[in-house]
Amino acid sequence: NIAEGPEEGMGEHAAHRILVRSILLYPFNWSAWLDLGELCVDDPSIDQEVEELLLPVTEHWMYHFFCVHVFIENKVNENAIAIIEKLANGNVVEAE
Repeated sequence: NIAEGPEEGMGEHAAHRILVRSILLYPFNWSAWLDLGELCVDDPSIDQEVEELLLPVTEHWMYHFFCVHVFIENKVNENAIAIIEKLANGNVVEAE
């Protein structure tokens, strides 16, 4: 159950899992997205797990805003611009 508390033994990266739970319960919580983005920028080793955990919301526009934010923070501006252009044109953005 996604609303349950953190499991024992989650280790040092429990914060990103808790933030993802919050996002899955309420995708409009931009502060949770920002905190998750900061964790991803600070520790790229969690990126793949975060992407997998966020699969249920990859079609949500907040997910795309999050991707833009993380790309900009990581100085991958070309990817950020591509997502912004697709959103501006009303195109569906595929999960990265």
